Amino acid sequence: MNASETRIGAYQWWRWPLMPIAAVAGSFIGVAALMFFGWLSLHVFGGFNVSGWLMRYFFPIVVGVFAGYFFAFFSCNVPPRGKVLSGIIMTTIYAIVKAAWVYSVWVSPESSMSRGVMESIIAVVGVMSAAAYVAIFHSERVQG
Repeated sequence: MNASETRIGAYQWWRWPLMPIAAVAGSFIGVAALMFFGWLSLHVFGGFNVSGWLMRYFFPIVVGVFAGYFFAFFSCNVPPRGKVLSGIIMTTIYAIVKAAWVYSVWVSPESSMSRGVMESIIAVVGVMSAAAYVAIFHSERVQG
């Protein structure tokens, strides 16, 4: 560890407790912005309706991908050091939370099978995008 990493770790300790909050908030804000632009594009350009196949099946998958991406992005970039390790740990926590959510959807008596399948697909693509971001982040740090 060089002197600049020691100085960053010593003077920016406040970024560690901020990391989980930033990951959740950044993911939420990013997904909210994406959903707003999706809703806006439907109303400005037309062609699709809100209850159509695009908004019911395709758009939730895209939102799941971006949720995982934003979560991993903030998990890797907020901490002052140990960025890859914190990204791996936070992505693992993200996967556990998503698995618990999918389990709760499947065992709920009010939930339909199609909702369970959709939530499962959203969880898988979200965790895959988070893991892919962490892997790319790690390879970029190793190479450069």
